[in-house]
Amino acid sequence: VDNALWLEPLANAVAELDSLAGMLPSLAASDRAGAQLLYRSRVEPLLLDELRPLVRSYLLDAEERLALEVETVSAQAHATSRALAGAAVLSLIVAMSLGYGVWRSIARPIMSLQRAAERIGQGHLDARAPVTSHDELGLLATTINRMADDLALTTVSIAKLDDVLESMAGALF
Repeated sequence: VDNALWLEPLANAVAELDSLAGMLPSLAASDRAGAQLLYRSRVEPLLLDELRPLVRSYLLDAEERLALEVETVSAQAHATSRALAGAAVLSLIVAMSLGYGVWRSIARPIMSLQRAAERIGQGHLDARAPVTSHDELGLLATTINRMADDLALTTVSIAKLDDVLESMAGALF
């Protein structure tokens, strides 16, 4: 609708200009002074007083509409970039939370196995590693517990053998 308001007067002025331009060559061939008079009296005012203001007004209006469109697109781009930044921050928080959860699910059983191994190494043969899963860490805990049982049996056997040897030595003396 806005374009029709500008284009209709422009089209009318251009049609009139075409009509005058069609008359000028034949008039200039027969009456040079009459062609100059026609140009100065009708063509020049049509160009300067009608077409130029219409074109300028149309251009200004188009620039204003374009500026509004650019402003709207810029605002949408800004909102989109803010939404993307928010999504990136949220994704980072979720990724860090998941990473921390995975780390804890692995680190806790390993630390528990470490504590049990240290206690067994210190001679506490009754220490056991908790078996909380059936994955590789659970198998390692089971193996550590079996090792502790075997060490306890071996240590008890050596202790009993020492007791027997001492009693025999006492009997011999």
